[in-house]
Amino acid sequence: MRRRAFLGLGVLLPGLFSTEQVRADALGDLRALGVLRVGTSDDYAPFVKVTAQGREGLDVDLVNRLAQDLGLRVAFVPFKWPELTTRLEQGSFDVVASGVTMRADRLFFGSFSRPYAVTGAVACVRKEDGARFAARAALNAFGVRIAVNRGGHLASVARTFFPRATLELLDDNTMLFQRVTTRAADAALSDSAEARGAPKELVTLPALTRDRKALYVRRDAKALARRVDELLLRYEADGSLHRARRRWLGDNVPPGFSPYLEAVLADVEFRFDLMPSVGAAKRALGKPLEDREQEARVVARVRDLARAEQLDQEAVQALWNQLIAAAKIIQLAPVFPASPTATLEALRDVIGGVDEHLLASLRAASGRVVRADYERGVETAFHSELLPRALLKEVASALAAVHRVQ
Repeated sequence: MRRRAFLGLGVLLPGLFSTEQVRADALGDLRALGVLRVGTSDDYAPFVKVTAQGREGLDVDLVNRLAQDLGLRVAFVPFKWPELTTRLEQGSFDVVASGVTMRADRLFFGSFSRPYAVTGAVACVRKEDGARFAARAALNAFGVRIAVNRGGHLASVARTFFPRATLELLDDNTMLFQRVTTRAADAALSDSAEARGAPKELVTLPALTRDRKALYVRRDAKALARRVDELLLRYEADGSLHRARRRWLGDNVPPGFSPYLEAVLADVEFRFDLMPSVGAAKRALGKPLEDREQEARVVARVRDLARAEQLDQEAVQALWNQLIAAAKIIQLAPVFPASPTATLEALRDVIGGVDEHLLASLRAASGRVVRADYERGVETAFHSELLPRALLKEVASALAAVHRVQ
C-alpha cells in the first residue's frame, strides 16, 4: 500500500475524547453570531499566504464564497501547524482552510470536506545538486540536511522517507526555500503546488506522495460539514471550483482529475488506514479479530444509510462485504502496536462517520464516475502486499455498481 495506508495511530492521539463528549451541532449558533471562524496558517501558498494586500490563495477564495453562501462573514484565526488539532478540538475555529492534507489520524479531532485538490510532497534541491539527489535514497543519508515546516503533514512525510537525514523543522514556512538557496540546507521538503513558486535556482524532484486537500471542520459541527460539502458540490457543478484550481494550482491539477472519484477514494482510504489500529485495539482487549456481530451491525447501518441516500441497498451491502473482507486482512497483520488512546469505541465512532461520508460521496459520484475510472482509481491509489490484487478489483467493481434508485 502506498505511504499513508495502514496508518498506525498509537502515538498520534493524545487526550482522545469519547463520543459522549461531542456536543450538539452548532450551525445554528454560527448563523446567530453571523461569523465563520476560519483557521489559517498564512504560510502555505498557493492555498493561503499574506501579502501587502492581505490574505490570498485558493483556500481564501473558497472560504470567502462559502461564508457568503452561508450568510456569514469570515473571521480569520491564525494558527501554527503543531497546534492544528489541539486548537480545532478546543473550538478556536469552525473550519481550517490552509491546504490541509486528509489524514486518518486527524479524523479524531475534526471531519474533512470533500477533497478539492490533489498534490504531492516533493523535495526541492539546488540545480547543481539535482544529479546527486536524483535517487530518493540519496536524500535519506546521514549528513543530508532537509528543511521542512514544523508540525504539519510534510514533517511526518520527512520522518517517514528520510529517517537518516537531519531535519530542520521551521516555524516559519515562508523561509523554506531560502534555507536551500543560502546553503543552510541541502533540500526543502515542500508541496508540488507550493513548489511552483520556488526560486529559479532550485529544481523539484519527483513526488513522494499523493495527497488530497480538503477543508477541516470541527468535530461537533456536523451540519456545517454537510453544508460545506453541498456547496463544494455546487461549485464543482457550476465550474467555479475548477476555474479556481486552474488559477491557483496551474498545471498542478493532475491529468484526468475527477473530484467525484477522489471523494470516494479518500473515504475508502480512510477506512483502510484505520484498520491497523482497530486490530491493535482488539488485541489489547483480548477480543477476537473477527467479530461477525459487529460486521452485521455495520452492514445493517449502511443499508439504512443507503436508503436515506437513495442508493441501491443490495449494491451497497455488496460493497461493504468487500470492504469488510479487506478490513479483516489488514487487522490480521500483527505489525502495529496497540494504541494507548485510540480506543475501539472511538475508532468505531470515527469509522461510522467515514461510512456516512462515503455513502454521500457515492451518491454524488453516481452517474459521473464510470467503472473504468473506478478501476483506474483503485489501482492508482492502493498498492499493498497485504490486500490481494483480485480483492482490490472486486472493491473497484463494487464501487462502480453502487447507483441511485428512484
